[in-house]
Amino acid sequence: MSCACRFVTAFVCVAAFTVAAQNTPLPSARSFCIKVQPGKNADFVKLMTDVQKPVAQVRADSGEFGTRFLMRAVYPAGMDAQCDYELVYLYPGFPPDPKNAMPAATAYEKAHVTMKPNDFASQRDAISRLRRSELWRIRAALGTPEVGNYVRHNYVKVQPDDMGPWLKLEQETLKPVHQVRIEMGAFKAWALVTLGMPSGSSLPYNAMTVDIYKDWSSLGAPARYPEAFQKANKGEMSAAFTQLTKRSRSAFPALPEPKL
Repeated sequence: MSCACRFVTAFVCVAAFTVAAQNTPLPSARSFCIKVQPGKNADFVKLMTDVQKPVAQVRADSGEFGTRFLMRAVYPAGMDAQCDYELVYLYPGFPPDPKNAMPAATAYEKAHVTMKPNDFASQRDAISRLRRSELWRIRAALGTPEVGNYVRHNYVKVQPDDMGPWLKLEQETLKPVHQVRIEMGAFKAWALVTLGMPSGSSLPYNAMTVDIYKDWSSLGAPARYPEAFQKANKGEMSAAFTQLTKRSRSAFPALPEPKL
């Protein structure tokens, strides 16, 4: 088990897991969007590094989750941005029942953290606020992110009747293309996720693809899709592909650029 602290400009980092085999539980990710009070960024980072990270390592070692990421938003940023940080936990299946988690006092003691859990919660709440929490199911993934990588999240809203065809398109057509793009050095990793909770037609998105780039310059480089389609033996980027993509998605802006 590993527990990693990652600073990214993307808001969900899910490429550390590969997709489970058929008839096994889908990997999942729990994400927490955090807004830090003005002028309290250094205090927040210190609290999460000195206290929350070693406690999370104890919980990871006990099998409560697989990996932890603390991600910093680069774009969008500022007062109008919903998230300054996103805390993400990855699981090999559906998250375990929180009622069965190790007691906080026990985890703090095993982590050799002298601060009391209640004091941590008080300091955390004084400098930050939880804006939202989400549960994502990881449908497919390629590659592994590293510290210093940049991540782009492409949020989409797939119409109910088009979810099956959209997932089929992403998994059977685009996943091999993305593997070729990784081999060509166009980007570092990729993941396909769908929103498990919350749910409902009023939400602005219900799925997302995650593109992970080696560095900032790679993020702005050509995507090399036409070449990748040919090398993956998927033919041309056809009109049918374009039509299905437009029909499956509603216009929802991607939340850019990252740093692992």
